[in-house]
Amino acid sequence: MPELKDAPETFGQAGVIKINAGGTPGGSGANTPSGAPVSAAPVLPSVTPDLAKDRPISGTPPSPPATGPVPEAKIPDIYAMPKEFQHHNRVAGGSSPLVGALVVLGSLLFLIIIGGGFFMYIFNPGLLSTWTGQFIGGTVAPPAPELAVAVPIAPAATETATTTATAAPAETPQTVYFNFLKELAGVNTFEDYYRLVSKYGNGRKISAVESERLLAQTTAETDAASVKAIKEKTPAITSPGDAGNVTEVITDQTALLSIIMPDNKATGTIELTLENNAWKVGNENWVLAKAEPAAIQYVTGADRDGDGLTDKEEDLLGSNKDNTDSDSDGYSDLAEVANLYNPAGANKLVDNTSIKSYLADDKSFSLLYPSKWIRTFNSKDQSVIFRSADDHFVQLMIETNDQKQSLDDYVKNLLNLTEIKDSWRRTGDAWQGLITADGLQIYVINTKQDKIYILRYSPSDNNVLEYPNIFQAMIKSLVIKK
Repeated sequence: MPELKDAPETFGQAGVIKINAGGTPGGSGANTPSGAPVSAAPVLPSVTPDLAKDRPISGTPPSPPATGPVPEAKIPDIYAMPKEFQHHNRVAGGSSPLVGALVVLGSLLFLIIIGGGFFMYIFNPGLLSTWTGQFIGGTVAPPAPELAVAVPIAPAATETATTTATAAPAETPQTVYFNFLKELAGVNTFEDYYRLVSKYGNGRKISAVESERLLAQTTAETDAASVKAIKEKTPAITSPGDAGNVTEVITDQTALLSIIMPDNKATGTIELTLENNAWKVGNENWVLAKAEPAAIQYVTGADRDGDGLTDKEEDLLGSNKDNTDSDSDGYSDLAEVANLYNPAGANKLVDNTSIKSYLADDKSFSLLYPSKWIRTFNSKDQSVIFRSADDHFVQLMIETNDQKQSLDDYVKNLLNLTEIKDSWRRTGDAWQGLITADGLQIYVINTKQDKIYILRYSPSDNNVLEYPNIFQAMIKSLVIKK
């Protein structure tokens, strides 16, 4: 094949040079017979659009016309890229083998790195995490040996947390209760007592006092009587030294105080509960072994005529303070009152306009009392109080005798006595009674022996007995339903 550089060139469509295989340019449908002498090369005509139309750039050349001489053999045309284009286009004209080798080597190295990383991710992610500094997955590599050394925890933080969680209350149960009793001594109204219980009492005790609050404050008399009754049920303790023997038992959230007063004057059992990390007073159960009232120095009120009735009793009944027999019936004023007769006129004592009869709501008992006295009901101990204008009062309480004790045993246990004197015994309508030596308190039991009635006369603070005979008449008038 002749060299392409020596072959005449013509430009066809899209800048492709068409070169005759035999070294001579071909015209439109012109062919040189084999072995024919070559004459001087004629000047090639310029390529026109028709040339491109008649002879395609690629594919099989069109068949010659059916007429005319048939050449011995047709040499196909050869198409080649111009040298100028090869020189300026490396993709078309090729590039250095070194560049291709580097590309292949880089691709191989990249694949090795990716494959190794994938292998490490599957079989040893811990080591991969160590290299990359990121947690990839799997089991985390154990810490460095120096980090495994035990470091002591700061004791301050631990001890503080423990102390806060298990901190003991600021005051012990007995300290709280003695403070409660000390402040109770200064209470004068039921409202003051309510505030005291709100400060020291537990939730149950506060609720109980709230239910009695309005009833106790109905009148000034009931208010004072309620506070006095509360104080009388507890011993006067202003410091732990006054309490004698104290035993304290704490179980979880509950504390139980057992107190024995000096000379066994009283014994108490007090329950306290822990609320908001503070001890609060709950149920109180005191058994007071009071000394016989005879030990107290009482003075009888003034008696101008010396008939045994005090001047205030005669004023109350309307009798004459200067006459021992006000109605001139031959009986002294005192004898008539003691037997429930009217000293200021005829008939019974109940017929006196200053006396009226009280009948219990359940109609279980009745008795006489001065009509000018204020009658109140104390729901705390289910008692009835009859109070005079000068602050003397008679209180009637009823207790259930669940153990069916005899009256003698009941009084002995209550007053810590060893014997009962016959002079203390009294009888009435369907009841038996024991009166104390001073005549200010009597214990009465009904015939069924299921209830015990307690009547007590409390003079004012000056210990002057202004109504002792009125109290005796109230006892004698007591009628208990059989």
